[in-house]
Amino acid sequence: MIYASLVWTPIAANWYKALERVVCKVAVKGTAKFVACKVASEVVAFHPVSLAAYFVCLGLAQGDGFAAITAKARRDFLPTLKMEVALWTPLDVCLFAVVPVPFQLLAVDSGCFLESVALSWVNANGLTLPSCFVRRSSHQ
Repeated sequence: MIYASLVWTPIAANWYKALERVVCKVAVKGTAKFVACKVASEVVAFHPVSLAAYFVCLGLAQGDGFAAITAKARRDFLPTLKMEVALWTPLDVCLFAVVPVPFQLLAVDSGCFLESVALSWVNANGLTLPSCFVRRSSHQ
């Protein structure tokens, strides 16, 4: 809750406004290209940065040192990012195609509660992904 209030919400509120301004310069609002540009920006820029901030903020809040935060991020960042992209990409398509910018943060925050539960689980227990998310070794 502290992370969502102090870190996520202020950053996300500004992100959605800036994203709208930038994408309007390269694509016509309401088109498939417009939605695709916004989703691509989310996947490439916003999800990795916000997830890294989550790992750092949560680690610091728990009193972890740099080594512990780094170890946890090395172990869980990429699998968690894959899970986040798989979850949010279809939702982002709907969000950017249907929800007006002033209401995007509210719509996203409604889904963030479940994601926060999942991220807390990952933080506490590590992450075991379904086999479709795990890279298989060539020795298998």
